[in-house]
Amino acid sequence: MTDVADRIGNVTRQRYEQLVTQAKELIAQIARSQFALGDMALEIEPMRAVGGSMPNGTDDLFTVTESLQMFADDIGVERRTVEDWRYTSNRWPEKRRKDGVSFTVHRILASVVS
Repeated sequence: MTDVADRIGNVTRQRYEQLVTQAKELIAQIARSQFALGDMALEIEPMRAVGGSMPNGTDDLFTVTESLQMFADDIGVERRTVEDWRYTSNRWPEKRRKDGVSFTVHRILASVVS
């Protein structure tokens, strides 16, 4: 009979450890995905100074908001989410991103890094 201390919830301690390992990899994949999506949004609309290139759009160019809204609509997320990914990716270029640190932590620190 398995001792109660050898179980966590409904699984064995060994299975629990396997699940934790898998979950950590999934969390890392989420962070990589959020940065990749932010990088894509930056490619579509690089960060510019306020009032930068074509801020009000023209007949043949979209505004930044319109471009990001279209991207958000086409991938099925809120524009604000795309804007967060883009901002965070801009503030944390690939060479400065820290493995093992969540995207959320990078996003929070994005407002304080220089």
